[in-house]
Amino acid sequence: MRTYVVTFERVLASGAPRERRVIVRQVLVPASSAVAACWDAKAMLRDTMGVIDWRMVADACTAAALSEVVAA
Repeated sequence: MRTYVVTFERVLASGAPRERRVIVRQVLVPASSAVAACWDAKAMLRDTMGVIDWRMVADACTAAALSEVVAA
């Protein structure tokens, strides 16, 4: 098992033609793959924030191995 950093982001439209990405939450999740880490983190986010669907809080969910994040 590896540890993944799962990041939830919300895309905000600003007055300029570009969009801004804001990190809503980051979670450390032990999992066997990045996909499994995303699924587990989505369930944790739903339970923590008391929402039915994680997309009510964030627009994107990405996972990266902790070793890759530390090295960057």
